[in-house]
Amino acid sequence: MSPPVSIAATLIVRNEARCLARCLGSVAPWVDKMVVLDTGSTDDSVAIAQAAGAEVHHLPWPESFSIARNHLLDLADSDWALMLDADEWLVTGGELLREWCDGPARLGRVCIHNQHDDGETATRSWITRLIPRGAHYQGRVHEQVASPLPRVPLPLHVAHDGYLAAQIAPSGTATISCCCAISPSSRTIRTFITRSPATPGCVTIWMRPAPISRSPWR
Repeated sequence: MSPPVSIAATLIVRNEARCLARCLGSVAPWVDKMVVLDTGSTDDSVAIAQAAGAEVHHLPWPESFSIARNHLLDLADSDWALMLDADEWLVTGGELLREWCDGPARLGRVCIHNQHDDGETATRSWITRLIPRGAHYQGRVHEQVASPLPRVPLPLHVAHDGYLAAQIAPSGTATISCCCAISPSSRTIRTFITRSPATPGCVTIWMRPAPISRSPWR
């Protein structure tokens, strides 16, 4: 008899104290372990993750999303990895996860419900988030899973509140200082890059919400 498959929830975090416990608490009942890769938090993110029962590892930001995600997959060392962001949380479908993972190797597309400030509209995106052992990411900013396996929707629904105005600075922008040159656009934000006179070699990225595709299949 084959041993049961192992499933890990995997997250890359930095200063996610606001929402990390919610994310981990939503997925904990349905996975064998939770693995958090912290890239330099200065808030309580590490303590929150540990209190929720997650393994916590540390990595200075490698200037590449795919490098960070592939390192996280190696740390998880599981048959399946469910990639989540800290501002997301599992809403429905967790009880079906293990049955789905007992099937053949394929890439699982999860339905992400993006919340908006009108309280009524929620755009949905089906995105590859359930990764079998052996698959990996490529791409520095717009990282994608590189695999010939088929991409199959699964009945896993995840909510996301990162587009709410409350998560954006009062001026309507948020800033991030980083020591790398990043693409002028990434995912759902449009970025405007300026040099930081205070920190040579760094840039400041001004972010505003960009138009959101309702069905970005990736």
